[in-house]
Amino acid sequence: MKLGRQVPAIAFVICSIVPCFAHHLAVVVDKDNKIENVTSAHLVRIVKSEIKKWPDGREVVLVLHKASGSEMLTLERLTNMSATELQVLISAHKASITTVESDQELLNLVQSTPGALGFVDVRAINDRVKVVKVDGKLPLEAGYLPHRSMDEPRARTGFASGSALFHPRMQESRGWPVTRPRIRVLHGHGKSRDGHLSVR
Repeated sequence: MKLGRQVPAIAFVICSIVPCFAHHLAVVVDKDNKIENVTSAHLVRIVKSEIKKWPDGREVVLVLHKASGSEMLTLERLTNMSATELQVLISAHKASITTVESDQELLNLVQSTPGALGFVDVRAINDRVKVVKVDGKLPLEAGYLPHRSMDEPRARTGFASGSALFHPRMQESRGWPVTRPRIRVLHGHGKSRDGHLSVR
């Protein structure tokens, strides 16, 4: 099954189960982008404007939010940079980094801009963009992107795993309907290594 066809199912499961305080992001690109997976290392280089072109030769256009605490925290952990360092980086690369006000604006821009890549709240995902795997993982799978609850103390270390919310035992302990079939579909997709970002 194509990943694009799974987007509505992913969005439904996410909206039904993920608590409002769990800020998990997904990496999205325009649907014409052939990339299916990026590594964390390549994603860091894209954020730092060290990778400027996709393998097909199109320019990389990074789309970020003007003010998003969850995005900034994710980028801090991903790049091992401070918020101040990230702001300096963004200011220094205005030609290749576009900033937007909302998830909807980001989705619209990524959809209509060849080569665009952005970070969006998993609850906002739609079928007009393509979700990219990170290190072979899909959003909410452990190891997809570094993230944490906005209410978690900043001094804590380690990455929170949103996929734990989907474990059948966790669902049963909280009185949630067990969603084993849906999770099997999501986890079983995408064994192929085709489409990995290759940097030369």
